[in-house]
Amino acid sequence: MIHHIKLVKGSENERMKEHPKTEMDKKILTTLSVSLTKAELKRMKAVAGLRGKVSNDQIIRAYLKERHYYGY
Repeated sequence: MIHHIKLVKGSENERMKEHPKTEMDKKILTTLSVSLTKAELKRMKAVAGLRGKVSNDQIIRAYLKERHYYGY
């Protein structure tokens, strides 16, 4: 038996309800100062799976995303 359900806004079968944006939903611009050696940056670049010429900011962001999503 196959059931076909059409999800439309306002129906009882709707999966997600929209919630009003709060102060916690807004992005906050912050700065971070980090001192890393060339060897540390090289290892971080390898762990993040980056290749070629990338900036130090790109390495750090990719590394943090990699570790955040896939753990240590």
